[in-house]
Order: sequence, then structure tokens, then C-alpha cells
Amino acid sequence: MEIKNTKLPNEPAFVHLLKVAREVKDVIFYDPTHGVESDFDQLLTDIVRTRNLLLESIPNLMFDQRHILRDQNPYIFLLTDMKYDYTVGALAILSIGGAFIPLPNDVMPEEVLEHIRRSKSKVILGSDTCMSLVENIQRHGCLHDLQVISSPICVKISPILDGGATSIGIDEKAIVPLERPSMVLFTSGTSGPPKGVVHTRKLFNGFPSLIGPGDVVLHHQHPSWVAGALPLIRHPLSGARLEVISSDPAVIWKRLHQGGVTILTGNPRIWNGLMRYFKHHLCSLPSKELNQYIAAAQKIRLAQSGGMVPSSSLMKFWREEIDLALRNSYGATELGGRGLCTSPDTDVGLQFCIGRPRRTVEVKLSDGDHGEILIKNPVMFSHYLGDESATQAAFTEDRFFRTGDIARKVGEDYVLEGRGERDIIKNGTYKVSLLEVEQQLLNLPFIQEGCIVSVLDSHNVSRVAALVRFEKPNKCREIELHRPDEPSLDFIRDHLAINLPVYMLPTALRILREGEYIPQTASHKVIKAQAVQQYFQLSDDSELFGSVELCDIDACKPTVRSRAWDAAGK
Repeated sequence: MEIKNTKLPNEPAFVHLLKVAREVKDVIFYDPTHGVESDFDQLLTDIVRTRNLLLESIPNLMFDQRHILRDQNPYIFLLTDMKYDYTVGALAILSIGGAFIPLPNDVMPEEVLEHIRRSKSKVILGSDTCMSLVENIQRHGCLHDLQVISSPICVKISPILDGGATSIGIDEKAIVPLERPSMVLFTSGTSGPPKGVVHTRKLFNGFPSLIGPGDVVLHHQHPSWVAGALPLIRHPLSGARLEVISSDPAVIWKRLHQGGVTILTGNPRIWNGLMRYFKHHLCSLPSKELNQYIAAAQKIRLAQSGGMVPSSSLMKFWREEIDLALRNSYGATELGGRGLCTSPDTDVGLQFCIGRPRRTVEVKLSDGDHGEILIKNPVMFSHYLGDESATQAAFTEDRFFRTGDIARKVGEDYVLEGRGERDIIKNGTYKVSLLEVEQQLLNLPFIQEGCIVSVLDSHNVSRVAALVRFEKPNKCREIELHRPDEPSLDFIRDHLAINLPVYMLPTALRILREGEYIPQTASHKVIKAQAVQQYFQLSDDSELFGSVELCDIDACKPTVRSRAWDAAGK
């Protein structure tokens, strides 16, 4: 029997959602690829229908008398391949006091059973397009004596509720404590095994002051990581229009050219792709048409990069050639988003600058003006799912989160140095910052993509190794005329030696071939351990494979003019 309840819990997020819904009548979610063009009336109808189906699917004993999940079993898995379904499903789960755990749409049934064991949840809310996978998970569960409950996300298959948003109210007695879980996201796994990061309901009960009705946000990020997941919940709460778009630079530039976009965020690889597309394609347009693209980009009032540190050349391009103040931000899954951010007047020449703490964020370094970044904010995570020891190790005694990242303070700004031993290796008695070498590599105009890793050679010596893809010659307008037909390790070393001392230069090179790619997470972070395993493996006789070019660490010197600091490498 259908449940007629159209009341949402008495929680700041839902009270605010209904307030904004009654004020904003425009389309707030637009995904042309999947035929989604939803206003608040449609969104709220879909949330309530999906919530009611969940209430019917889950045993009554799991709820209290206000249709709120009891504390013992708050988790519900969310399986969808569409972002609008993600928003509807997540808000439906939150509306019954639950916490959603997003699953990738290529998840293996065996993985889900492990998540079930850790979360003690057996409920999956899924899109119609994912139901075959849900059924596979249910069959696999039966083999292990687990009965997995499924419920569908109900999207645009029923008429909008009579009265739309005005027909939906708040149940004053249905109160969900803010300390209860709201969402579980898994870390990227680039610095260790992925951990389930549990956020409380505080995460969705603070509303972004920088975003509101009238804003147009382009969303191209994968919802399996925090910068892709939070906008799908927070932006509808703010009343902004969220447009789902491909991360293809050509598609983004085309949408910018159409006008109206006010907010664009992404990691440095996205912004670098947009820069390269501008240089390789848009620059050849007639000046009038080119200026239209530039003017459209300049109307973005919040342009933000995060996830990795952008190169100084990338920051300079956007500020000096486009006149757009691209900001760099620092955050983590555990923080619930950004913790620090640069400002429009931050010196773009200050490499690895991550700016200053945002409002309500406290930051300190473990050794005063240098050391591990320790950070605290009101909405950071409460614990790691099913891992008490990791949770205890993640916090200081005064409840600051240990990020594992090393930084120093320059004036009022924080400058990132890397992630402990992973990003700093020793060459003799000198320390080499792989992060610094990588940024100088990515500044080279003939490098399309690349990363710097540490690899062990047959003598058990750590080498600075470059994994790169070169630009095609006809697109490298900034390269010297003497560029060789086949770029080599010496060629890269000579160009890097302009800004780096000899002891920091790469002594190993692997060039990516057609069809080869740098391994990345869904958030486009390089998985360096996998890159080393994939491209710098030792052969059976303990030698690096022939596809890796090496130079003698002691004998190899650059052909450019030396500097006083080069003595450090001797």
C-alpha cells in the first residue's frame, strides 16, 4: 500500500530546501544527455515518491514511529549511473534519517558483501538502469546467507504532487540528531587502502554562502569523491542551477561560450585541458570570435582548482592571458570539502601555495611554521567505517585531523611540500621534492601530461623517474627550433636544469605510447604506486625494462649553463 506521507524531517537542511523551493521556480537540475530538466516541484516529487518506496521496502522494525531509521542501522547503499538519480536517492535516504553509501556502477558483488559486513546494512537504493546489477548482488548475497533488500529510485514516472513544493511540509516531531551519520565516501586510495569516511548530518546543514539562486554551476566531476558528491546535494539546497556536463575541454568551452556560467571547479588536469584546448584550437580563431570565448570565461565569478597543486604556469595562464583569477584549494574527503583556498590576489609565483584557512576552519602545523598540516572544522568526519584504530590514529588529542601532508608557512599563506616520505626522497645527503620536480615538468610546453615518481633500480638506488606524454610537434608552438624529432631524457633534463639543480633532475624516463595512460582515480589523482608497477617494473634479472631510458646518476650532466647550486648534486 502506498504511503501518503509527504512530510520531511524537522532538520535545517530540509527546512531550508522547502524555503528555497517556494522561492525559486526555475530549472535547478539540467542534464541534457539523460533528458533531465527538473525544477523544485519535480525534484521534491521524486524525493517523496522514492522515500515512500523505501519506507515500504524496509522492515517496519527498523523505523521509529516518525518513520525515521533507528540508530542501529542507518546505512543504505546508493547505486546509480545518473547524477540526478544520485541527488534524488541521497535526499530520499537522508529524509528517513539514513546515511547513504554511494557504490560505483561497476562494483563487484564481492565488494558489496564486504561493505555490507562493515556497515551492517543490507539495503540498496538503485536506479532502474542499475537493477540488473542489484539483482546480481542479491543472488550473490543468497549464496552467503544474506538477504539484500532493494528499492528503486522513482524519477519522473509519476505526476507532480498537487501543489508541488507547497504540498510538502515539515514533521515538527521528526527530529534527526545532527551527530548521526549522513554519508560515507571512500578515500582515493592513492596513499593507502581506501577507508570509509563517515560524515555526520552537520555536513549538509551548513549552506554555501557564496552560491545561491541565479548561479549556474557546471558539474563534470565523478560523485564517488567529495568534490563531485557534495555539489549534487548542496547546490540544489542553495537554489543554484546545476548543469551536468562532460569533462571534455571542447564541450566545456562550448558551454562557456553560450554564456551564463558563474561557477566552475575542477582539478588541475581539467584546467590544464581547458588551457591546452584554448592554445591549440581557440587561439587560431578570428579575434572577434576569440574575444567572445575570453569574455565568457571572465564572467565566471568562482573558478576553483583542487585535488592536486596546479603548476605556476597554469595559474599564470588563467590570470594573465584570460584575466580569470583561478583559485587553488586544499581539502580532503575527511574534511567534507575544502579547508584552505588562495584568493584572487595570491602571488601566482608562490609555488605550491594552498592559501589560507576558510571561515570556520582551524589550521596549525605540527612544528610551528613547518610540519604536518593539522586541521579542524565543524563538519569534518566523525570516524572511519568499521576501523576504530585508524580513527584514533587520524586525530590529535585536541581533535585536529592529521592530514599526512607537509607544509610551511609563508606570511599568512600555507605552502605544500608533499606527503611525507612518499613525495620526498634522498639523493645522497640531499632531499629531492618530487612535487617540485613534477611541477617544473608540467610547466614545460612540450609536455602534454606527466608525473614524477620514485623508482628503485637494480642497485637498489632510488631514482627520480619521469612518466610523460609529449605534445605533437605541430602543436608545440613554444618549443625551441632545435627540438629533436625523438625527445629524450637528456632533452627533458636540459630544459628542467634551467630551474632545478642537477641533483633533482630525472635519471629515468618512460614515454607513454599510443593507448597507454597514467593510472588515475575517478577524481583524476595519479595513482603513483600503480604507475611505478605498470611502467617501471624490474625484469627477471633485476634491470629496468628497455622501454625505460636511464642515465648514469654520477656521470650525467645537463648541457645548459650550470649554477652555483649544482654543486649540491656532486
